[in-house]
Amino acid sequence: MIPLRIDGRSVDARPGEPLLRAARRAGIAVPALCDHELLRPYGACRLCVVEVVAAAAPGRSPRTRVVTACDFPAREGLEVRTATATVLALRRQIVRLHLARAPEAPALRTLAEELGAEPLEPPEPPDGCILCGLCVRVCAEAVGAHALGFAARGKDREVGTPFGRPSAACVGCGACDWICPTGILRHQATASAEFRRLPGEDRLCRYARLGVVPGALCALSYDCRRCDVEAAMRARFGPEHPAIGSFRQRLAAAGGGTP
Repeated sequence: MIPLRIDGRSVDARPGEPLLRAARRAGIAVPALCDHELLRPYGACRLCVVEVVAAAAPGRSPRTRVVTACDFPAREGLEVRTATATVLALRRQIVRLHLARAPEAPALRTLAEELGAEPLEPPEPPDGCILCGLCVRVCAEAVGAHALGFAARGKDREVGTPFGRPSAACVGCGACDWICPTGILRHQATASAEFRRLPGEDRLCRYARLGVVPGALCALSYDCRRCDVEAAMRARFGPEHPAIGSFRQRLAAAGGGTP
C-alpha cells in the first residue's frame, strides 16, 4: 500500500489503483455513473472529476490537474481534492449535459439536486442514453457474450446490437438492463421475444445460457417472475444481478481482484 492524501486525509491505496476506488474505500463520496467495481474503468460519464496535485521536482511549483478519478492511478505523494469550486462547477455542467439526454433518470435528477444544476434544454428529443458503456462492458466482461456495442461517432454515437437486429450472441440474462444507470434499456424483453420463437427443445433457461445453472428448458415462456429458478438466483446472489454475482465468484476463485 502507498500513502496519499484525499481532501486533507491520509489514505492508503494500492499502487496503480484507481483514485475512485481508494476514495470510496476511505468513505469519501465521489459520484460516478459509468463505474462498477468489477468492470474495467472507462471514464465516460466524467462525473468523478477531481483535482490532483503531484509532488513537484526541486525548484518547481506543484502542478494541479483535473482528472477522472475512475481511471487515474494512485501514486505515492499525490494530493487529491474532490470538492473544490472548480470540481463542483465542472460536475454541475456535466450533470446538465447528461440530463439533456436523460431528463427522467432518477440518479441524474438526484445528482442535479445535490449540485444545484439546472437542466439544459435538449437540442433534440432525448433517448435516455448517456453512453456510459456499462451495458457494453458487462455483456463483454461479466457475461462474455459481446452482444452489444457502440455504433457511429460524435452526436450519432449509440449503443445497440450489430446492424440493429437481435443478436444471436445474446443470452437474455438482462444484466445490461440491470446495470443501466438511466433505466432505459429493455434488451431482456427483446431477447425473450426472440427465444419464444425458437422450437421447444431450444428454449433454454436464460440462466442455463449464462452458465450458472445446469442446462434446463424454460417451461414458462420466459415469464421469469413466476419461475423458481429466478427466485433461487435472487436468493443466491441477493441484490446483485446473477451475471455480476457469478463473475465476482469466478474472479475470486481465480484469485483475481477487481480491475
